[in-house]
Amino acid sequence: MRHAMAHAIVGDDVYGDDLTTTALQKRIAEIFGKEDALFLPSGTMCNLISTMVLTPERGRALIIGSKSHLVSYERGNTAAIAGTFPMILENDNDGTISIEKIEAAIPKVVDPHIVPVSGISLESSHNVCNGRVLRSEYLS
Repeated sequence: MRHAMAHAIVGDDVYGDDLTTTALQKRIAEIFGKEDALFLPSGTMCNLISTMVLTPERGRALIIGSKSHLVSYERGNTAAIAGTFPMILENDNDGTISIEKIEAAIPKVVDPHIVPVSGISLESSHNVCNGRVLRSEYLS
């Protein structure tokens, strides 16, 4: 890894000059069958950016598992930085949140007094739940 880092072709990613990062992002997009990918230096930054994408309007809710990194380890940045209300639902031991709990948490009426839910955050490889990866059937 040190050899690869020392010999990497680097540049300014903003200008598309960092060929190593560009190649990494392209490869990851191919692996996951996505249009594009974005390299970020930490999981915390990834979680914060994805929260802000799922809830672009401040004051909206994001359904989050009680044992997720967003709740347990990221010091409230969901609320403090993203302006997102964390709607925390209990995780089952396998890292999932029951579909029934998720459906029950989503408001059935539009009311200016009720925080609307803009997204659902599901953590996979869930370290607090023994590193379990969520099944693709569950995610579907």
